[in-house]
Amino acid sequence: MKRITKEELPEILTENILNTLVDMAMEFPQTKEWHDIFDYLVDNKFEQYQKISNEVSKRQKSIEKAKEDAKSEEQKLMEVEHNRKADEATRKFFEENGYYPFQGNMGEPVTLEDYKLRYGKYPSGYDENGNKI
Repeated sequence: MKRITKEELPEILTENILNTLVDMAMEFPQTKEWHDIFDYLVDNKFEQYQKISNEVSKRQKSIEKAKEDAKSEEQKLMEVEHNRKADEATRKFFEENGYYPFQGNMGEPVTLEDYKLRYGKYPSGYDENGNKI
C-alpha cells in the first residue's frame, strides 16, 4: 500500500492522494505517519480532513452492508434469536436481583411533612416542630 508522509502532503488533494489517505486512516493499528497527517489536517486544513473522514464513513458503511448482505436468512434468524435471548436474560437478571429501570425520583418527599412521615424527623436546618432554624 502506498503511504504519504506529512511533508509529501500536497495543498490540493487529488483522487489518488485522497484514496491513499483513506486507506491509511482505515488501517488498524494506525501508523505514526497517519497521526502526523491527522494532526496537521485537523489544525490547518479541516475541510480536507472532513473529506477524508466522510470517505472513511462511506467505506465502513459499504463494508458493513456487504457483510450483512452476505449473511444467509438462517444466519439472520439466528442473530435475531440470539439478541432476543440476550434481552430476556438481561431482563430476568434484573428482576431476580432487584434492579429496576430508573423511574425518576418517585416517592421522594416533596414537602417537610412528607419528609417527616418518611424519615420520622424533619430535615437538617429545621427544629423538631418544622420551623426553619
